[in-house]
Amino acid sequence: MEMTEIIDPIRGELETTRTILREALASDVDLVSELAQYTVAMKGKLLRPTLVLLSAKACGTVSEGAMKAAAGLELIHVATLIHDDVVDGSQMRRGMPCLHSIWSSKTSILMGDYLLSQAFSLLVTIGSQPTLDILARATVRLSNGAIHQLEQSGLLQTGEDVYMNVIGDKTASLFSAACEMGPVCNGEQDDVRRRMASFGEHLGLAFQITDDILDYEGREEEMGKPSGSDLRDKHLTLPLIYALNTAPPAESRKIRKLVEGDLNPEQWQQVRSFIHAYDGIGYSTRKAEAHADQARHELDCLDLVPARQSLRNVVAHAVNRRE
Repeated sequence: MEMTEIIDPIRGELETTRTILREALASDVDLVSELAQYTVAMKGKLLRPTLVLLSAKACGTVSEGAMKAAAGLELIHVATLIHDDVVDGSQMRRGMPCLHSIWSSKTSILMGDYLLSQAFSLLVTIGSQPTLDILARATVRLSNGAIHQLEQSGLLQTGEDVYMNVIGDKTASLFSAACEMGPVCNGEQDDVRRRMASFGEHLGLAFQITDDILDYEGREEEMGKPSGSDLRDKHLTLPLIYALNTAPPAESRKIRKLVEGDLNPEQWQQVRSFIHAYDGIGYSTRKAEAHADQARHELDCLDLVPARQSLRNVVAHAVNRRE
């Protein structure tokens, strides 16, 4: 199912959230305005704000506070992407040149900082300490995950447990925060909050594992970035990690030696063939589906309302998408 159908229960609230985002990005500084306009043009499907709004709707109504929380969460997400692109030296994001490839790295880092400050300025206006607590924990996890990934970069010895910890912090943290904030904005009790946070965590893990599969299997024109970008940045992800741990040692050593250098197209195809030969894609797909199943299970805490079905459809979209 496409996102255009998934958002049906919160279509109006999502449009209001877009307006809040545009207002938060407004500035009297010409360069900030220019960067903000480019950032808006790069925006994706607003998946994380959608999760906040659907989680709130599934528990009652979508308040102004929930829409501000959704906008603040998106600002944090975009800020981390800008910073990640500078750290990784990425050139493309969602089919467009990254900010730092047009402006300078210094400018991009400062723009990311600006977005983070605007996010927390917006969140303070909600007047909800629990909401601030959720986002504060999530941003700490994001930072931990980024540093942990940087620490592992180039080692080529990353194990599955380390990989899961990194994607839990870098990706699932914001998904979990989004899905917990919806119930919080409706005053839900701890059990619903806990289960919705768990829903978001498992959804985020399934989403990121699928993303890492697509890095090997997806088409560049659909992904909006070059395939194999993680491997070129020396970030080992689950398909290759599993294949390296499953293949005979001699085969694994051969592939490790290849990825230590700059892969040419022929070597890139060798790595892809190796991953398929030793079930890296199949294993990763099964892992993503297992987390998707756990996410669906957590939705049993909600009443049978349209927003709950949309949340189930988000899970299907996360693991079945091609971009």
